Amino acid sequence: MFDRHEHQKTELQQHHSGTGDNVARDKIINIYVNAEDYKRLEKELFELKQNQEKLVQRIRTYPDDAEFQQDLIACNVKIADTQQEIEDFKADVFRLYEQFTRIPLNTERLRRAKEHFDKGEFREADAVLKAEEINAEVTQLQAEKKAATDRLAAIDQSLADRANEFLIKARISLLFPPHEGGSRFRKTKEYFEQALTVARTAEILSAYAHFFYQYNAIRQAESLSGEALKEYRRLSKSDPKAFAPKMADTLNNLAILHQATNEYGSALEEYQEALTIFRGLAQVEPKIFLPAVADNLNNLANLHQATNEYGSALEEYQEALKIRRSLSLSNPEAFLPDVAQSLNNLAVLHYHLHEYDSAVVEYEDALKIRRGFADTEPEVFLPYLAETLDNLAILHAESEEYGPALAEYEEALGIRSRLAEIEPKVFLPDVAQTLNNLAVLHGKMNEYSSAQEAYEQSLKIRRDLAESEPRTFLPYLSDSLNNLATFLQVQKEYDAALEKYKEALEIKRGLAEASPEVFLPGVTFILINLSIFYLQSVPDQAKSVVHAQEARDILIPLCKQAPHLQNYLDKAEQLLKLNNTKPNA
Repeated sequence: MFDRHEHQKTELQQHHSGTGDNVARDKIINIYVNAEDYKRLEKELFELKQNQEKLVQRIRTYPDDAEFQQDLIACNVKIADTQQEIEDFKADVFRLYEQFTRIPLNTERLRRAKEHFDKGEFREADAVLKAEEINAEVTQLQAEKKAATDRLAAIDQSLADRANEFLIKARISLLFPPHEGGSRFRKTKEYFEQALTVARTAEILSAYAHFFYQYNAIRQAESLSGEALKEYRRLSKSDPKAFAPKMADTLNNLAILHQATNEYGSALEEYQEALTIFRGLAQVEPKIFLPAVADNLNNLANLHQATNEYGSALEEYQEALKIRRSLSLSNPEAFLPDVAQSLNNLAVLHYHLHEYDSAVVEYEDALKIRRGFADTEPEVFLPYLAETLDNLAILHAESEEYGPALAEYEEALGIRSRLAEIEPKVFLPDVAQTLNNLAVLHGKMNEYSSAQEAYEQSLKIRRDLAESEPRTFLPYLSDSLNNLATFLQVQKEYDAALEKYKEALEIKRGLAEASPEVFLPGVTFILINLSIFYLQSVPDQAKSVVHAQEARDILIPLCKQAPHLQNYLDKAEQLLKLNNTKPNA
């Protein structure tokens, strides 16, 4: 006698939907009871049970006959197996019924198979579904699908080509005024929108973002650049050689936009990621990617300068300049303008570090290069020439060289005003900047009428700009208000001056909440001005002390990170002494 091992059967509980009602169960029962295989199994079970009864009778008659007992055990096993087979059969019919209810019967074969199934004609249903026929049709359909896919790919490429035509048309439309005196901005925007409607590619998204950036529409540019970056990230995973450079370019551009909206944390991450990519690419192909490394270093240095991290900025500017000088030796036409940019930016940094001798040399070298290029390509290089003229004028004014400063400001303002007549959205911010600086100079030269006129012109431009792009232009509006307030204070127009100081401070405080490392120094400058105002112009010792003390409290931790702010801390403490007040501990 052999022992039979019985294994417990694991049951999976599944949810069956739509067949729990009695009507459906009756229908299923009617299906399988009419099936030949079910009838065969029932017949086998009936015969086995008859044989079981006979064996039981024999064992009762011959209880000592071991052979009958063995036969009974074997019969019982067969009965159990057949009963299980019947239950499995019922379950399979149940599942097949459910399957038919869940799929669309879109072919003649499926419909005929279902008809046979409903009659319990399972073999006939199987015969209808001929594998050879199905395979032949599948092969044909796959060939048709491939042809359709190829056709669809060709259509997609044709659409992309048409989108690129709109892209080029948008670019071309920037080169000349639209017909019938329309808006160049609106017409170009319309072509970009049509391009994106046809094919929303990373290339078009990036180009459209750059267009918006040119027109100071920072929020729109930021959104499009973010979308382009996601697409380039996706593409670079499958083809890094082709798309990693474009991804790095987009990171750099997005960082510029985030810097423009004072989102310095995001900008820093994006600049650093782009720089890492470009450094890696430059190790393999230095001739192609070293310029991009220098560009990124320059931009990262700009950010570090904006956040008062002058040590990092100096290192990055110097590395960028070294790369660009090296590249300009073999190709001056291509890289000398970049050398001029690095010199200009280094000069700005040296100015902030009060290293005026270094700054003036760098400005003059940059100015010489930019004048040369502006003579041959004015439409490209005049904006950069005006930038360096404005910066050099600031330095000359600081050194009390008012004659050169006035000449440089007036030349810069003339260039920028002419450019703003053609492209106001691009160049009006620069006009406002030069007007503000020129007003400061007129004030130092005691030309008060000219100073006030220039201040008010600058303020009006910046108010208009801040209404449309507050994140970008509110800092400049605050600066104009502060400068005009200082001027009005000197003119003894105290009510107007106080009004401007308060508005400037309110703006700067709001900006400092989001970016304290950038705007808290500006808060302290206005606080110090207000303390002076209440000390000298409208005496109020309590208010003078409050403003000076707040400025000091802010500047003490700031000076640890930015030592150049020490002069302002000294000024705040001096004001407290003048008010006969000891600083808070």
